[in-house]
Amino acid sequence: METRKVQRLGPSTLAMTLPAEWAKAQNVEKGDEVSLRMGGKGTVTVMPESVQQEESEAVIHADELPSEAVERAILAQYVLGRRVIQVKIDEDDTLDSRTINAVYNAETQLMGLGVIEETPEHIAIRCSVDPEDFTLDNLLQRLESTGSTMRNEAVKSLAHGNPDLAQRSLNRERQANKIFVLLLRLIFTAYQNPNLARAVGLDSGFPLIGYRSVAKNLELTADNAEDIADIVLETGDHTLDVDDATMREIRDFTD
Repeated sequence: METRKVQRLGPSTLAMTLPAEWAKAQNVEKGDEVSLRMGGKGTVTVMPESVQQEESEAVIHADELPSEAVERAILAQYVLGRRVIQVKIDEDDTLDSRTINAVYNAETQLMGLGVIEETPEHIAIRCSVDPEDFTLDNLLQRLESTGSTMRNEAVKSLAHGNPDLAQRSLNRERQANKIFVLLLRLIFTAYQNPNLARAVGLDSGFPLIGYRSVAKNLELTADNAEDIADIVLETGDHTLDVDDATMREIRDFTD
């Protein structure tokens, strides 16, 4: 561990030098900006701007992955906060139809994601979501509202054998998943970037773990509603012949 002396530069300004080897390795020069994240027990994390720029783009080599894995990789890079995701294959080959379909399927499942360039060898997709347009509290409220609506519709469809209500609940699942994954993206990037944490409504990164847990529980509400709706649609007469007393208990439990 290295130590540094703190210097006073003015009546209210304290300064400390950065290690020369670290600055050289991170290409930090005079006039560059660095981000500071205040942590627990008095710690401060210094993050150079160059690192944030490098982490804004990712490349997925499709020739090394099956199409299902390509779709999962796009999801993972989205959550990690990548602005641009490149899906590529060797120049001597072309992307197959399954990989292309996987890219477009991922595009429909993730908020703000769109194809910006496509050739036979590669597809570039870009996330246009501006984190400053959202706060974590607002997204949690939207996820809670969507999940509660799904749950109420699914339970009513079970009570009345109503396939239309069940289908309506299922139709909301994609929106709930979009909100949940966007929450994960903002939580992760806010942890990495203290300036973004303030933009999404937080004074520090400390509550982010709690936000992640709450988001997951709300997403489980939507998943459970989806399971109920699926059962209703799969049943021959769209009802399980649940007796009135049990149905009242279910309604009381979900209200």
